[in-house]
Amino acid sequence: MSKENVEVSEDQLDQVQVESEEVVADDIESKIAAKTKQLEASEAESVVTPEVVYSPNYEYKVYDKAEQMPDWARPYVTSKEAEENLRTLFSKSGAFDPLKEKHEGLRAKYEEENSKVSKIYETLDQLQYFIDNDDLDSFFEKVKIPEDKLIQHIKRRLQLDEMPKDQRQLYDQNRDYVKRTWEQERDLANYQAQNQALLRNQHEFEYSKTLSLPEVSSFQQKFDEKLGAGAFRKHADSYGDIMYHQTSRNIAPLEAVRYVMDQYKGLFTEPVSQQETVSQVPAMKRPGGHIPNIGKGASQASPTTKRFNSIEDLREHIKSQAVNE
Repeated sequence: MSKENVEVSEDQLDQVQVESEEVVADDIESKIAAKTKQLEASEAESVVTPEVVYSPNYEYKVYDKAEQMPDWARPYVTSKEAEENLRTLFSKSGAFDPLKEKHEGLRAKYEEENSKVSKIYETLDQLQYFIDNDDLDSFFEKVKIPEDKLIQHIKRRLQLDEMPKDQRQLYDQNRDYVKRTWEQERDLANYQAQNQALLRNQHEFEYSKTLSLPEVSSFQQKFDEKLGAGAFRKHADSYGDIMYHQTSRNIAPLEAVRYVMDQYKGLFTEPVSQQETVSQVPAMKRPGGHIPNIGKGASQASPTTKRFNSIEDLREHIKSQAVNE
């Protein structure tokens, strides 16, 4: 064997050895990578996700008024989904009774008005029948026109036929004026009635908005529990009535509510501070129907200058002022 052939064989051996070392290195790297992934997976499985503790909320609203779910329903509030389902159920069921009451009231009013209108149409049909059949005696009897007035009317019509043209025009103008005056008075009365209804609705809306405030709603609930259902609203209304008769102005619902909350906060173990209430409750506009106190000698003193412990004390104070005057 020649020396050249021996050298070639050694080179081949070196190349084979290098290739073998590379294969072993690759195999070791792949094993290390697999082991690393296995360890990472084990660590990921060992990490425990903290459990979120569910805290139930039993509050629901009916027409913006906060209510609480009854005790019998609370054990069923086991998840957020169940809570939302029960809240929807109680909100809808709570709104049903007021809607039913309103519907029954509107239906009774409709039936009453429909009965009146039916009688009017029946009377008109009967009067038209008398006219069509020239039965004027029955017509005048039905509309209850006295005979003497009818005779006077006939005489006046005969006199009008004999009047000069200018006098007849003057008579017709005066008659039209009286008719227009009546129509204007009727329209004004209708406008005033509609305006009063609008003011009442606006006042009731602001009252509902005020009573739905969290701090007011909480105080009202405690107040009614101690003094009876609706007691808080009655006391606020009574104060509003007294202030109107004393100052000739309608006070805003928020002012009446603040007064009651301030005067009766001692009834509760957790009194509601008027200062906190004023700072938390947003200012509200008074209804447009407020009557300004512009009478002579009207008192300009603040109604809260003297403090009273109850509505009864305020009434006695007003009576004593009236006696002194």
